Amino acid sequence: MAEDDVIKVITDPVDEIVCNHCHTTINVSACPSFMHVECPSCHARLPVPAQLANFVLIELFGQGGMGAVFRGFDSSLKRHVAIKVMKKEFSENPQFVEQFLREARALAALNHPNVVQIYNYGEAKGQHYIVMELVDGGRLDLMIKNGKPLGETTLLHMATDVIKGLHAAANAGLTHGDIKPANILFSREGAAKVVDFGLARFQGEQSKPGVILGTPFYVAPEVVRGKQPDQKADIYSLGGTLFHALTGHPPFNGPTVPETVIARFKAPAPDIRTLRPELHAETAALIARMLDADPFTRYPNYDSLMADMAGIQKNLTAAPVRKPRKAPLPWVLALLGLCALLAAGLYGLRVHSTRPQPAPSEIQSPRKRVVMKLVNGKLIPVTVEESAASDSPPTATSSSPASAGSEIKLTTATGRGADSYIAGAPATMVQGHSDFLWVKAGQGNRIDVARKIYLRFDLSGINRQQLTNASLTLSAAATGKNKADDRYTLQLWGLHENALGVNWVESSSEPGADSSTPLHWNNAPGNDTKAVERMSADAEWIATIKVPANPAAGEPIVFANDHSQRPNGLLEFLRTGKSDLRTFMIAADTNTDQKAGWKFASKESGRMPPPTLTLQGAP
Repeated sequence: MAEDDVIKVITDPVDEIVCNHCHTTINVSACPSFMHVECPSCHARLPVPAQLANFVLIELFGQGGMGAVFRGFDSSLKRHVAIKVMKKEFSENPQFVEQFLREARALAALNHPNVVQIYNYGEAKGQHYIVMELVDGGRLDLMIKNGKPLGETTLLHMATDVIKGLHAAANAGLTHGDIKPANILFSREGAAKVVDFGLARFQGEQSKPGVILGTPFYVAPEVVRGKQPDQKADIYSLGGTLFHALTGHPPFNGPTVPETVIARFKAPAPDIRTLRPELHAETAALIARMLDADPFTRYPNYDSLMADMAGIQKNLTAAPVRKPRKAPLPWVLALLGLCALLAAGLYGLRVHSTRPQPAPSEIQSPRKRVVMKLVNGKLIPVTVEESAASDSPPTATSSSPASAGSEIKLTTATGRGADSYIAGAPATMVQGHSDFLWVKAGQGNRIDVARKIYLRFDLSGINRQQLTNASLTLSAAATGKNKADDRYTLQLWGLHENALGVNWVESSSEPGADSSTPLHWNNAPGNDTKAVERMSADAEWIATIKVPANPAAGEPIVFANDHSQRPNGLLEFLRTGKSDLRTFMIAADTNTDQKAGWKFASKESGRMPPPTLTLQGAP
């Protein structure tokens, strides 16, 4: 499918590319655009780009009804963008061109954080294109792929963002016409954005008879009958999208497209709580009303929908109400009285005893856990025992494989682990072997003041396929001078195995280090040298967490598996790949006014725990 799209989009070939890992020049003149080639020097996989006007098309994102969408680079403004290129056969059709340009003109005038921004539009080689904001933090349809549903709270936050975007578009005279999971994107900070108003029409414009606009799984009944899409139709489609995101399945799904469409006329949408009984009744009622087949009993507008959505979110975050306790039965009261007498007698014995009795915590059985020990240069799992009340370090009792349900803590000081940070300026300065790790995006997106953290963990000897949970913890090294703001976030990234990140070292003084391996801004694997808040295509965004403006010294900052932007994202990053080394990167957001950023303890600190990766085994 992707190859067909590439063939239908006419571009100019690129003759040479330079490997962004080892700077080797590679001749790709004989390679088709958008395929991947291997660097002959460092064996990294690199995409073969193409040229269209003043844009470099780096890779194919996907296809729509009228064209293909690419990740691109604007050579004039020096920024990464998304480019939607109309297929040539459609560019030759004036009717399709008008619809394509209508989308561009309407959205270019709309600037909202929950709508993908349109930068420009134009024509090259007989093909029209739209230049859009690059939103590469994830896509809803990929997040719920293979029937993986979202959590209720996550879903409601996402829905709120989408409603805000649609509301802004409606105020500009636009309806979307094709709300579905594939048209909901996520920024790297986790904000949801609506994309592809390809079916949007100005209010008052009539749809053509016999043409069904929208996707069969989510299209409103009145649109099927030929009515023009409006706010209520978009609300219905969003309801179907939320149903799908919460259950892993669309509300209507027949063996064929006609049967899928007809199903909504035969019966109402299923009660969502038959598939997710744990959902709150208010959430189920909201989605049911959004999916009401009758537009007159559906939510009339976004204001009404948003009011109910806000009420549900408020109730979910409120403290739970305790259930009234039932009066105890008479025999229960008698038993409690007997227990009280026994307790009093035992207390008297303890008071009159001449020998001090151990405290309850002192007579508990020793707790066992598994830690990784470096023995003869190799990590092995060791079972240790520790008293529940003892503060002394655990002692090893025997060597054994990691037992089921065990917990393992690895630090950047374990095995071949490492930690360092890189600075935008001086870009070639090596920051390793420091007592702290520093991250910040600075002010005004200035590269020269930016800092990013690199962490490497050695997972040798661990059966990564049996991992059931994981978290990464950093200890705040010092209080900062950031302005009070509850919007600060940090992003956790994982370096792709083919990026050869295993070779970087902290300092040129390390054994085996050469002039290219000490870590700095310009050679750090996976670093986007032109961005203060993100990494390159050699890294994957794993999670985003909120962080206090100025955490106290020693305060733990935790990236948990539950924080992953896709289900089990942290676990999957640890499980996959052949190498036992895993490199993480941490970057700060650009939506806030940072001054000092954040500093965390490194393995050289000696006063606070270094970055720690906590792993749990299968139950």
